[in-house]
Amino acid sequence: MPEHVPPEELQDYVAHTLAFGNETVKGAILVYLVLSAVAHFGSLCFEKNAFIKISLFILIIGTILFHFNFYSMKAMIPEESMPGGKFFNIAIRLGNNATEKGLVFLPEKWGTFIYWFLPGMLYVLFWMSSYYKLKEKQV
Repeated sequence: MPEHVPPEELQDYVAHTLAFGNETVKGAILVYLVLSAVAHFGSLCFEKNAFIKISLFILIIGTILFHFNFYSMKAMIPEESMPGGKFFNIAIRLGNNATEKGLVFLPEKWGTFIYWFLPGMLYVLFWMSSYYKLKEKQV
């Protein structure tokens, strides 16, 4: 601890352990891993302004995928029969609004699977793409 620190700034010099079981910390680590893989892949694809170009590319592709998914699901299930959930639905209603028969809930483990599978697959796919892009440049 430095000697010249005023008493009101002493809390800045105290270390706190990071709780890796916290959902915010898990999410931050996942976001970091995926963004680092995307940035690495972008630096291999573009020579100038790689981060800006790959960011715009990912935003455009993500928007297209989001709208495609939304409208294709609306085409398959035209009425509002899906109770809200997180990034996916946690239940589906059986029957229509006039003759509702009940709800079928997805297993709770499905949320954990989606939470880890999607970012994990993005991470692996971008690093595999980077690997093959590097192999291509070496030949």
